[in-house]
Amino acid sequence: MSSKRNWAKLFVACPFKKHIVSSLEQVHRLSFAKLHFFPFVFRSQQDKRVRYNFIPSARNKTGVFVLRERDSNMILSTGASSKDLYEQIILHMRRYRVDHEKALLSIIQTPPSLIDAVVAQVRLSYSKTTLNDTYYRVLSFFEKGLPVPETEIPFFNLRDEIPRSIRCKVQPRSNLVPFRLRRGIYFISESKKSRNIWKTVYIGKAKDLRARPYAHFVKSQLENHGNANYFRKLKTHDYRIGIIEFPIEVVRDQALYENCVVEFEKKLTLQFNPRDNRHNKGSHMIGTEEGKAQWTSIVDPKGDDPF
Repeated sequence: MSSKRNWAKLFVACPFKKHIVSSLEQVHRLSFAKLHFFPFVFRSQQDKRVRYNFIPSARNKTGVFVLRERDSNMILSTGASSKDLYEQIILHMRRYRVDHEKALLSIIQTPPSLIDAVVAQVRLSYSKTTLNDTYYRVLSFFEKGLPVPETEIPFFNLRDEIPRSIRCKVQPRSNLVPFRLRRGIYFISESKKSRNIWKTVYIGKAKDLRARPYAHFVKSQLENHGNANYFRKLKTHDYRIGIIEFPIEVVRDQALYENCVVEFEKKLTLQFNPRDNRHNKGSHMIGTEEGKAQWTSIVDPKGDDPF
């Protein structure tokens, strides 16, 4: 009885609310920002086992589920089932070894005929949602004239070394996949293997925060002298990528975006003084027409972004 009472208390403390979508009109109104997420597993206080008792209403139901990080809007994965949504969620969690303590779940119950449309709508609205509030936190330091603490920048390992499935042991999943086609500023932080002493060695801007940082670590870019490359140092050094994603309201305004990206890169480069930024040879010129022209000629004679 006591065990049932404990579970009842937890259920009241964490109410479960699923979305029901039964028409195309409701699909079009669906938005990632309005999805209700909840912690779907708890550890029993008695035997410390992980239990999934918070989604029994998903049994024998069809629909879509979305997993995201607890501390940000970053989607961990999405899935769907046309037979039993509950079993699919449990199978997914066990196969991909999702961290129960850091994940939140949202369930969208919908008929099988609308599953593809729901998944497409969630992904479309997700692409217009900022993953975190790093931009505004950094901006507040700029407005106060204060240096930005490095702890305010979220850093991601170059590769996810924890296998999420058997195949991933051969091909680790990229940690920057959620930032595909998102714009902003990125940091490259370096440390000798097993030292765990990190230092920012490069700061740049990107129209694709997944593809652009990885251009620094591929063999095919070794001959590109306008691009700092760390391919030959991967055996002796570890790398992390810091991300400042610009929100959609800034990216939509082209003039505002161009001004912000220049100012952010200028101030952060002057503060952190990264070793491999060519701007360091003339930091006073960053943001000026002369400095912009000089940097453009170094990176690409045509003035185009090579990536």
